[in-house]
Amino acid sequence: MEYKEFESKDALELAGYTLLKEAFCQGDPSPRAIMLTGGNTPFGVYKALSLEKIKADPGVHVYVSDERYVPLETGDSNYGRMRGMLDSLGVRHRYVVDSAVPPAIAASRYANDMSQLLGKQISLPLGILGLGADGHVAALFTREQIVRSRGQLAVAVDRPDGMVGISLAPEMLCKVERLVFWVCGEGKENAVDSLLHRPQDIPAGLALADARHVEVWYSPQG
Repeated sequence: MEYKEFESKDALELAGYTLLKEAFCQGDPSPRAIMLTGGNTPFGVYKALSLEKIKADPGVHVYVSDERYVPLETGDSNYGRMRGMLDSLGVRHRYVVDSAVPPAIAASRYANDMSQLLGKQISLPLGILGLGADGHVAALFTREQIVRSRGQLAVAVDRPDGMVGISLAPEMLCKVERLVFWVCGEGKENAVDSLLHRPQDIPAGLALADARHVEVWYSPQG
């Protein structure tokens, strides 16, 4: 696991902007899928990218690590908040959680989408993740949820905030070649320390035990 510390949130966001711009716009038409996540830091990067007059390579696919079970038009929807960036970049291939059906069906359909994505045998070069102060990743908040997700690609979970979440399961998360956590704020220092040194103690570490390559980008500044 690699660790990079940034002196400020702005510095981390600039590095994140560069990373995603290169991932979307390589000038390579070959198909590839990029995983995006929610959270304040990613949305700062997404907004910056949406203001650029650039277009993603035509082979880029995008899917989300997790989604709140809410209408896409609300401010709580991860996809809803990143949709403007994807429109601006001209990303045509998108995998979106269907919040118009019951949660179990939404999870099953999203899992089926992931199965179809894997069936295309295209590369999964990059995934962006957030880390909760409680150590959660995507919408996997507990050891029990991780255990229950075994053998699946996506699951419906009860979130601590009372919402329902649709989350990729560890089996799908760990198929990504390079996973990069973007984490900001002193309140997340303990979670970062656990992920780096005692990963078995928090859901994020348990979920990514079989990941190929993980990086933690952290700024104490929130």
